[in-house]
Amino acid sequence: MPITNSMNDMYYSSADTGALATIMFLYFLIAVGSYVINSWFLAGVFKKMGEEQWKAWVPFYNIWVFLEWGGFKGAWLLIILASFIPFIGGFAGIALTVLMAIAAYNIGKGFSKDGVWVVLYVFLSIVWTGILAFDSSKYEASLNPKSLRKAVR
Repeated sequence: MPITNSMNDMYYSSADTGALATIMFLYFLIAVGSYVINSWFLAGVFKKMGEEQWKAWVPFYNIWVFLEWGGFKGAWLLIILASFIPFIGGFAGIALTVLMAIAAYNIGKGFSKDGVWVVLYVFLSIVWTGILAFDSSKYEASLNPKSLRKAVR
């Protein structure tokens, strides 16, 4: 609960600071847990496609590889740097989201998934990745001719 003195300066009690620290710690745990689960699932997808699994664990490089499997140059990931430019940054985020959705569609085609699956990717990408990683589908490079990478078996 905020406490003020006669000069209207605001101070916070140690209970408020502890609550904030707890919330920040929980947020950190959720973020790390989400990253680990998503990387694990993505490693399974990469393995099915013939890609080295360690690439799924490297931040940003995993997106680069995903984009290349989806038919785009990995350098499109650099569009994320535009997010630091006021006004343009929002459009850069939208553009990268659209590129990732199209890449997911193309990768899904390689796994014989219908176009409807891209909706699952857009709203729950971790579920989409988990399903592709652990279901019985096999990756067929011939079904994804747009891929810039070749499946190695």
